[in-house]
Amino acid sequence: MNCYNAARAAGYSEATAKSHTKDLEKQCHIKDALEQRGLTDKYLAGRILELIEATDVIKFKYGSEEVEVRGDTANWSARAKGLELALKLKDLLRDKVDVSGAIQHNHFYKEIIEKPSLNRLEKYASTN
Repeated sequence: MNCYNAARAAGYSEATAKSHTKDLEKQCHIKDALEQRGLTDKYLAGRILELIEATDVIKFKYGSEEVEVRGDTANWSARAKGLELALKLKDLLRDKVDVSGAIQHNHFYKEIIEKPSLNRLEKYASTN
């Protein structure tokens, strides 16, 4: 059973099944291509962990060679980026949140925000 038929069997409409299965199939192909090139989940998790534990690197010249030494000082910008990536992968942090639907205005909005006047503010304050 392909993705489209599985979505239809799950009760999705024809249009929804078509649009979402294309996205899922594209994501599967991308994931397969990344894994074939060595970017497995385990590898990526290890690299993110390295970022979270990153320390500053000190570079200096020793004769004609340039030498790098890891310091004891935390590299906070790298650590913050690593933590951000880890949270996004776990779906605990999003760049934006899509909100849809009707917004219900309450009594406070209609009486005070929509048509502000001092008399209405005093009336509202005395009733609450």
